[in-house]
Amino acid sequence: MSDTAAEFDVCEEQQVPTVVLTRNGVPPEGIAELYDSAFAAFRTAIAAGEVSPTGPATAVYLRMAETVDVELGFPGTLHGAHPRFVRSVLPGGLVARHTYLGSYQGLAVEWMQFVSELHAAGWEVAGPCWESYVTQPTKDIDPTTLRTDLCCLVHRGQL
Repeated sequence: MSDTAAEFDVCEEQQVPTVVLTRNGVPPEGIAELYDSAFAAFRTAIAAGEVSPTGPATAVYLRMAETVDVELGFPGTLHGAHPRFVRSVLPGGLVARHTYLGSYQGLAVEWMQFVSELHAAGWEVAGPCWESYVTQPTKDIDPTTLRTDLCCLVHRGQL
């Protein structure tokens, strides 16, 4: 967690078509393995021309409790039917966005700070939250340079 307040922007966004792999009831300890297998399958599908990404990889959290319901994928186009991937959308509406620079291990704490700052500014989370992995990770990357945009639908809360 950084020592400063989480800076964020709120703006009206349109829905963005995505291609995703959906999994429900994923336990927290299974998330990393799911990401690895999902994005390996995406690399194969992209190389085969089955998926055309138009933006960075995303993870949309549809439900977060003891287990997670998540859509992993990319903005873009699915060409034909696929046994693992389906069409979906990144939500449209009032979206709060915060940019985080750092390793993926720091995301949970960053999310807590971001949501706390939203509440302090009079906003409430109104729908799914998602991450856009702006920096593509590589084996040799310095994890402190990874950029992840944290996003969620919001509405004005009670102050």
